[in-house]
Amino acid sequence: MNNYENETIRKIECPKCHKSIKEFYYICPNCGTMLDDSDKKKHMACTKRKILIIGIVACAIVIIGLLWSICSHNIPEASTNNHYPISANPSSKDSTSTNKQDKKDSTTVPDDLQAALAIYAEKKVSNHLLSPSTAKFPLYSEYTYNKNGNVYTINGYVDAKNLYGTDLRKKWGVMVEYDGTYNKLICVVIDGETYFD
Repeated sequence: MNNYENETIRKIECPKCHKSIKEFYYICPNCGTMLDDSDKKKHMACTKRKILIIGIVACAIVIIGLLWSICSHNIPEASTNNHYPISANPSSKDSTSTNKQDKKDSTTVPDDLQAALAIYAEKKVSNHLLSPSTAKFPLYSEYTYNKNGNVYTINGYVDAKNLYGTDLRKKWGVMVEYDGTYNKLICVVIDGETYFD
C-alpha cells in the first residue's frame, strides 16, 4: 500500500533547495523552508500551463497530418473554385512527338504542359512566401510531374528570403485538376504547411 500512496501523491519543487517534495508538506524536509499555499499554487499553475501547451502542440500536429493526408491522397474536398486557364501550346508538337506521347503511359505529362503547369505552380507558391520578390525557382526540368486522371501534382523547391533576410530553401508541391482548358487548384503545400488558395 505504501507504493500506491507514493504513486498517487503529487510532488512539488521546494523554492529554496529545488528538491522534489510531497505536495502536502508545509515544511521542506530537506532544507527546512516554510512552504505556503502560494508556492503550491504557482507549481500547479505551471504544471497546468505545460499540459495545455503540450495539448495544443499535439492538436496542431494532428491537424497538419490530416491536411497533408487529404492533399497527398488526391481528395479535393477542401478545394476552392479558382479557375484559371492553362494554355499548353499544342501547335508546337510535330507528328513524331505526338506518336512518342501516344506510346507513353497515361501518367506522363507532356513537355509543353509541364511548362504551363510549372508557371502556374510558381505563381501559387509565390503567393504564400514572405518575400515573393526574392524567390528563385529552378528550371522547369528539375520539377517532378505526376498525373492521376485529371489531377496533376508538381513538386519542386524555391530559394527565398525569410523575415531576417536569410535565404532559405523551401520544398513545395502543388496539386491541380486540369481538364484540358481550365484548372482548379486543389492545394499548395510548402514545407508541410497546406494552403487551399
